[in-house]
Amino acid sequence: MENLTPVNFFLERSEMTDSRIHRIVSEVLGGSVGYADLYFEHTVSEVAVLEEGKVKSVSGDIAHGVGA
Repeated sequence: MENLTPVNFFLERSEMTDSRIHRIVSEVLGGSVGYADLYFEHTVSEVAVLEEGKVKSVSGDIAHGVGA
């Protein structure tokens, strides 16, 4: 398995590049905005429901994205 840095982990999954990030932040700051940031999200959740010691249901979800 590839050993990713946190930065590469998010850039690869969001299809973002350094130049794309720079362009987005430059566009935002080019207006009347004095501050801007991007946030990256990657969330993994797993749920197992037991009833009387038996597995009733199992579910999982992966959410990822980039926002400004």
